[in-house]
Amino acid sequence: MANTFDITKEPIGIIGTGMMASGIATLYVRSGLNVCIGSRDPARGEQFAKQIKEHTKSSTNPCNIRSSSISEVIIECKIIFLAVPTMHKDENGDMVEGVLHLLKQHDKLIRGQNKILV
Repeated sequence: MANTFDITKEPIGIIGTGMMASGIATLYVRSGLNVCIGSRDPARGEQFAKQIKEHTKSSTNPCNIRSSSISEVIIECKIIFLAVPTMHKDENGDMVEGVLHLLKQHDKLIRGQNKILV
């Protein structure tokens, strides 16, 4: 039996809280889809979700946007947008390539799990 996915019920994951993530989240929330934001900083993720919710409250479609840890977003969401910086400092303060670093950190949660990464 094939895996099924109902985009109207399952959340779209967005990892990041910058300008690109803001545009993607706003688009999907205004479309009435559920969005889960993943951030390295839980307080920043929560604030980001509140800002998007406030910005889109006049939308005619009901929506749900919330924040979570990056790991929880990867586990819960089948479609995940990687809206992370090209370069950023890791937990040790070293400059790393954003997407590659994220993929290496969360490889076991992604590989073989039928995820769609954009």
